[in-house]
Amino acid sequence: MKRSLRFVAASLTAATFLCSATFAQARPSPPTETQRQLADQQHQLDKLDSDIHKIMVALKNSTREMRHRAETMSDVDRKVAQKNLIKFHDDLKKAQVLHVEIEDLRKLYQAAQVKKDYRKMRSVLELLVEKKTEMLASLQSAHGELEVEMQRVRKIKPKPPSSDTARHL
Repeated sequence: MKRSLRFVAASLTAATFLCSATFAQARPSPPTETQRQLADQQHQLDKLDSDIHKIMVALKNSTREMRHRAETMSDVDRKVAQKNLIKFHDDLKKAQVLHVEIEDLRKLYQAAQVKKDYRKMRSVLELLVEKKTEMLASLQSAHGELEVEMQRVRKIKPKPPSSDTARHL
């Protein structure tokens, strides 16, 4: 009987300690300056994510129009367009590489959040902002290249339909 009372008393003591204010203060809470910096960087990331989303939608629409126009172009014009879009493709590849790096950094940030390592969270967020800014610049450059080519392609008259193809009425 004495052993069970000791166990109950020890359990109650542990429960009291866990619920006490002393234990709550034992957990490291970030200083308000760190919280503010993390919030500012998170706000920058959110704005960059929004800008990246907008440019991705614009790229999607422009590439759809380019593919549609490429169907009606002559072979020579299509080859010229492909040659002119080499920088566009390079910028997109760079953005894809940055996207993979950003995903790795997000995983590091989440691990730091779990550990409540605020110093690491801040440094990873700084890297995330830097990489996202670089990715946005790459996407904007790609969009600019595509728009220049789209203006050139819009001026090209579509080739007449060949008589070999059957027309659907």
